[in-house]
Amino acid sequence: MNRLFVFCSIIIPVAQALSQSSAPLLNPSSPAVGIKMQIAEHHFLQSIWGLKVQHGDSNTIFEHNAANFLKPASNAKLYVTALALDQLSPDYRIRTSVYANTKADSSGIVAGDVIVYGRGDPTFSQRFNYGAYARSLKSLVDAIAASGVKRINGDIVADESFFRGSGIGSGWKWEDLQYHYGAAASALSIDDNVIRYTIKPGSRVGDPCTFVGQPETALVRIINRTRTTSSDGSGIRFYRAPGDTNIYFSGSLSVQNTKGATEAVAMPDPAALFAEQLKKRLVEKGITVSGRTRSVNWLERQDRPVDYSQMVEICSVNSRPLSEIINKTLKNSQGLYAQLLLLQVGSKYTENPHLNTEKAGLKMLESFLIQANINPEEVLLEDGAGLSRDGLVTANANVALLKYMAEHKYSNTFINSLPLAAVDGTLMSRFANTSAAKNLRAKTGTLPKVAALSGYLTNASGERLIFSMMLNNCNQSEMENKAALDSIVVMLANSTNLVQIPTNIIASP
Repeated sequence: MNRLFVFCSIIIPVAQALSQSSAPLLNPSSPAVGIKMQIAEHHFLQSIWGLKVQHGDSNTIFEHNAANFLKPASNAKLYVTALALDQLSPDYRIRTSVYANTKADSSGIVAGDVIVYGRGDPTFSQRFNYGAYARSLKSLVDAIAASGVKRINGDIVADESFFRGSGIGSGWKWEDLQYHYGAAASALSIDDNVIRYTIKPGSRVGDPCTFVGQPETALVRIINRTRTTSSDGSGIRFYRAPGDTNIYFSGSLSVQNTKGATEAVAMPDPAALFAEQLKKRLVEKGITVSGRTRSVNWLERQDRPVDYSQMVEICSVNSRPLSEIINKTLKNSQGLYAQLLLLQVGSKYTENPHLNTEKAGLKMLESFLIQANINPEEVLLEDGAGLSRDGLVTANANVALLKYMAEHKYSNTFINSLPLAAVDGTLMSRFANTSAAKNLRAKTGTLPKVAALSGYLTNASGERLIFSMMLNNCNQSEMENKAALDSIVVMLANSTNLVQIPTNIIASP
């Protein structure tokens, strides 16, 4: 199609709409025309945009399909982190207890099993310990040792029954479950419930590649179908079927590849991994464990209930504060933590004790939205991570949530936990050398054919803007979708003295 014809077919309707509208004329520096041209580009003809830009004082600057339902991807994390802050407070900590039938005797011996009862603490992780896997369980191991335990004549039992329902979020796709972003949630989570493998080429051409996993575990089996090649390798791929403990690695690396490759594989039974790692660290601490390790989920606990009030709590440890968990959730778009936050709030829901914890959390979210004067019918989430392909929200609701949290008593914790453009988190490598750098704070969102960005921005004349953009059904690369969103943000950052844009401007080629 002729480029001049496309340009004119966009600009002329925009100019006509401006001349016929009773709304204020646009400032020449307004980004309105540029935004309309961006969303009307030919590769977006079959896509759906939802956008809203608002002054901090609630005046709408620009909107397009703002009331339409779209998939938010990880913008869903905005809702669960806001909910958790509102309901629990930044200083809230999650307790993990260690129970036995009796205390350790005078010789430090515990007769019988030791049960670790988790309540959803995600901070048993190298992510909270500067990458040191050996420190993930240090606080718990030290607490057990400090209680006088020197020998356990029984099993280490990891009880994850605090949450009712599957650890897999509603609407997650089965093929996501092998990857780090699809790791199942558990009341006893450890090291983000994944094994991170470092893969290196073998010493000679034709040799299989070598693997080192962290944390080290015997709970999975590697089927190694990789090869070392003389030329450039094809890279490394893996497959783990849902619930399976076999991990199939294939592909190749060049014998000259000194960097190697890394892959993070989600564990099918996080609580079992927790028990295994705890026993290992206890033994390293000099505490003998005579029995094996095992895990118990909510269904098994229904069949074999335990009254913990009749047992002895040997010790307990508290998580890092909620503010730190939320920071790592939003900065790095950590789906497991977001799902655990939804479940944590859901555990407080008392109206229907038979409801699964995820659904209970969504009930709590609905009440929170009403409190925030946000229409709950515009927020149809199914999980906390945003991994569900069935979750839907509107740009209107996203902006309303961001405005509410900007005025919330915990606004500093919420806003400062968002990635800062060109500085950290999922925005570290975006917006460098633009007016959005060190200015924009926003939550990203990515799924196949979905891109989203919502947050806070100050423009060139010092106006505080709140915005939300969601792009769905776009068959471009992830990088191209992000570039489209980023160009709009830069337009907004460069703008001055914004006024309301007439809503009847429609630019379509």
